[in-house]
Amino acid sequence: MKFAIVLALLAGCATVKAEVKEYADGAVVCLDKYKPRAEALGKSLLSHAATSLISGQTPEVAFKAVEAEATAAIAAVGLPVAACSFSDLVDELGRLFRKSGDAPARALAVTDPMAPARAALASFMTTNGVTSIHHE
Repeated sequence: MKFAIVLALLAGCATVKAEVKEYADGAVVCLDKYKPRAEALGKSLLSHAATSLISGQTPEVAFKAVEAEATAAIAAVGLPVAACSFSDLVDELGRLFRKSGDAPARALAVTDPMAPARAALASFMTTNGVTSIHHE
C-alpha cells in the first residue's frame, strides 16, 4: 500500500530540479542560480519521505515530517531554496502518479494519493508567508 508511494518517490525523484531567484512579497521564482543547494535539499526531503513511509507512517504523518524538515532547512539554505525544493518534490510526485494511472490510489484505498503532500506544502507556504512558487 504505502510501498507504491515509496517506489514512486525513489524511482522518479532522484533529481529534484529546483532553482531559485530572490523571494519578494511572498512570491518565490525558481531559477538556475541555487540549483545545487535546492537539489541537495530535495534529495534529503525525498529520503525523509521514503524512510517515513517505509517505516509504516501514514502519508499524512510522513509529509508533515517533510514539511518540518523543509522549514528547519530555511535557516541553512534560505526560504526560496526550501520552498522550491519542497514544491518540486510535490510536483514530481504528482507527475509520477499521473503517469501510473489510478494504481497508487487503489493501492492506498484513497481517491487522491497526493492530497497529504499538497496539504503539507500548503501548510509550509502559509507558515512561512509564501504566496506562490513559480518556475521560469
